[in-house]
Amino acid sequence: MKKLLSLLPVGGLLLAACGSSTASSNPVAAGATALTSQEVHFCFITQATSGADSTQLEGCGDQNYSAHLASATLTSSVSLSGQSQSEKVGVKRIGKIEWIYFKNKWYVQKEPFPATSPGSISSLLRATPTVKKVAGIKVLGQSTTGYQGVFTAADLSSHKKSLTSSMATSLTGLKSDTFTAYVNSKGQVVQVNQTELVTSSSTRVTVTSTVQFSHFGEKVAITKPPASEISKGSPT
Repeated sequence: MKKLLSLLPVGGLLLAACGSSTASSNPVAAGATALTSQEVHFCFITQATSGADSTQLEGCGDQNYSAHLASATLTSSVSLSGQSQSEKVGVKRIGKIEWIYFKNKWYVQKEPFPATSPGSISSLLRATPTVKKVAGIKVLGQSTTGYQGVFTAADLSSHKKSLTSSMATSLTGLKSDTFTAYVNSKGQVVQVNQTELVTSSSTRVTVTSTVQFSHFGEKVAITKPPASEISKGSPT
């Protein structure tokens, strides 16, 4: 499980933890803010590859970012050293506590899980200094306008003082995060495509993801996992 998590994107997640400013010239800023100011449903697929190894997460969830409520159900597919496995995973967040469901047990998470992504993506879109207009696509039956941006490791430098030591360590190696955000006629961000590049002295990881957002403003109800199903250990 630790290997699975280590291949997942870090850029947007770290930005969500430290916050970001809204640039008046950023055409997606208003739509990005809506991802954290109201309830939203999201579906996603994320794939990370490093040489012959790969990890894929696919699922859906609901989030009320301002109320610190989130849940997601997903499937993780991992191929490492020629061996493959697939697992059903669940995530819940209530207040400052987040649980992950793995192999029939719930575990308390010390770091936010990347699947709860609307807040992370909102911060990324708002913090990117330069965004350009590109062709739109149909998303969930809606016409959209596309906006593309690139967030680099250099752009993150102004946020480093706000990071915890563990997050700062995770940030090491992030080279770039290229995204295309698709905005509907209501100004809502309804899809974001991302490609992240993370490198180290011995590893190069490319992460691609697509997230769609819908059901803006619909109430999100999250319940705590049953006490009998919560383990004091760590998922392995």
